[in-house]
Amino acid sequence: MTVDLQPYPSSAISESVKLAQEKLLKSREKYSTIVEKGNDGIVILEGGAIRFANSRMHILTGLSDEETIGKAFIEFVSEQFRPMVSKCTRKEQLER
Repeated sequence: MTVDLQPYPSSAISESVKLAQEKLLKSREKYSTIVEKGNDGIVILEGGAIRFANSRMHILTGLSDEETIGKAFIEFVSEQFRPMVSKCTRKEQLER
C-alpha cells in the first residue's frame, strides 16, 4: 500500500483559511448581536467570580468592568436571595 505524502495545493489551503475566517466573522457578528446588543444583562461566572459582564449589565447596575470583573457574584445578590442563589450555583458546579 502506498501513501501519497504530497502536501495539499496552496490554493486549497488558502481557500480553507478564507472560509474559516468568514465563519469566524459570522460567529463574532452573531455573538455581538446576542450578547452586546440585547436587552438582557449577561454575566459569565467562573468559580463564583464574574469573568464577563455585557454592556447592558453595566447599564442596569451602573457598575463598570473594574467594579465587577473578578468579584464574587454573590456580593451583588440581595441578602434575602443569597441562600437560593448559592444553592443554585453549587448545583450547577456539581453537574459539570
